[in-house]
Amino acid sequence: MYNNTMDKLISSFINVGSDVEVVGTDITARVTGILLEESGVQFRINFWHDNHRRTEWVNLEEIKVLKQSIVTGK
Repeated sequence: MYNNTMDKLISSFINVGSDVEVVGTDITARVTGILLEESGVQFRINFWHDNHRRTEWVNLEEIKVLKQSIVTGK
């Protein structure tokens, strides 16, 4: 059974609708899904790249929440 308390605590600040930045890139994305698996938490993000809308599943360490998302809860 998955019980990584740190991932659960941190992911509680990331909600569906949160704006995030993909670490190491200039990509800003929106969280559209959260998946809790035995191996950890994953986030589905949507973003535009090369005039195409992309959807990717990422791990917590691959994204960071933009400050306005924390303040507004979006």
